[in-house]
Amino acid sequence: MRIGWIASVMVVAVLGCGKKDEAPAAPSTAAAEAGDKKPGKVIDLTDNEEVERVALESLAAYRDKNLEKLASLGPPKAREKLIFLEPRNPNYQTLLGDDTWRMKALRAWDGKLAKIARGVDDNAMCWFHEDAGHRYAVEVRKDDGRWYFFDLRQEPKAAAAPEP
Repeated sequence: MRIGWIASVMVVAVLGCGKKDEAPAAPSTAAAEAGDKKPGKVIDLTDNEEVERVALESLAAYRDKNLEKLASLGPPKAREKLIFLEPRNPNYQTLLGDDTWRMKALRAWDGKLAKIARGVDDNAMCWFHEDAGHRYAVEVRKDDGRWYFFDLRQEPKAAAAPEP
């Protein structure tokens, strides 16, 4: 067993060596300027007002359980799926029940966004509330030139590092 493992390590070491006299390729200018960003991806911040508008309207509609408004802010064909959120459907309690983390966070929300974090793939996390254990955000995404409501997110806060 141990000999097999050693042989595997040696194969990887030999195959991974490559040519020793070649210098590593220099990064392209665009990649070097972008730092750790993906080359060729640019975040368009000119539509932050639209991101904020969609996020705030989505949060208010969700809090008020205004499913028609929420569907109008959602992706194409969202209205066709409203039947899954009617009170007689089990999904209703899971997503809109008064005791869910979503509704508790929305009831505690002060009506403002704390931070908008934009991604390179036309998405944004709009942080709206935090409590002792979690941070809450509404995720909006852009598709076919339009920003729309995607989902609510809950993220545990990082545990405080022990003091030395």
